[in-house]
Amino acid sequence: MNAGARFLLMAAVGFNLALAASEGLGRTWRDGLEGSVERLGSVMEYRYFLPAGYDANQQYPLLLFLHGSGESGTDNRRQVANHINVMIEKTESEFPAVLVAPQLPAARGWSVANQQDLTTEVLDEVLADYSIDLDRLYLTGLSMGGFGTMNYLQVLNGINPEILQFAAAAPTAGAFIDDSLAPALRDVPIWLAHGDSDSVVNVSTSRETFNVLAGFERDASIEFPSMGAGGPLAEVGNVRYTEYPRVGHNSWSRFYASQDFYEWMFAQSLTIPEPASAGLLLLGVAIVGSRLGRVRTA
Repeated sequence: MNAGARFLLMAAVGFNLALAASEGLGRTWRDGLEGSVERLGSVMEYRYFLPAGYDANQQYPLLLFLHGSGESGTDNRRQVANHINVMIEKTESEFPAVLVAPQLPAARGWSVANQQDLTTEVLDEVLADYSIDLDRLYLTGLSMGGFGTMNYLQVLNGINPEILQFAAAAPTAGAFIDDSLAPALRDVPIWLAHGDSDSVVNVSTSRETFNVLAGFERDASIEFPSMGAGGPLAEVGNVRYTEYPRVGHNSWSRFYASQDFYEWMFAQSLTIPEPASAGLLLLGVAIVGSRLGRVRTA
């Protein structure tokens, strides 16, 4: 997107936000800016939302959201129109941040091994165009995006920390962990969430991920001594897990509506050197393919 087009989009968004504020309405997905990136013939669309009163002289956290398989496509709206309304509102002013939501053209899984997944290029573009606090990069996703959250966390924080690191991550309704990479992630704040009656993605995926990160056996029983994000909470070190009783696949609506989630995530930070281009991840595709594989799920 050229500078002129971006300026016109930002002006339009500013007008809409001002109008919504005057009418007492919260921000919606329609208020987002549109972008796209291309690599070797593949194109990825994305939407992003700037905090109210964005000031280029101030640094802001960035929250990357990865959608589920049902939101794949090329319309650049499905990934933001249904499941993250609260997140869009919260990151406007209460927790001012740059919210970024790429859209996979097809449901082939979030992975640098997927030639249609240009998430690293999206990050490159947003980091270059806006004032972002590199100590406060956050990652979350639902279902297929929950698996993608753990995939990117393992690829970046676990294998390539010199390129880019996330300060915290929150996979919902889907997760996995490579046992060999778990030690590298135990210092990363991670909050998993899942419904115990999920018939699409078995709750065992999140239970096992929690246990491995906590240093337990994969099939260990989990105790939930407290409450968090509207459900029973287990916590060991930097990893948390909320499991919603009698909740099916859609555990994210309750989780993303919880004030606990936002207060926890935006409190996380780390000190890291300025990263090289995230595009360098292409050099590690062979490693990623052999160690993590590509996860496909509904």
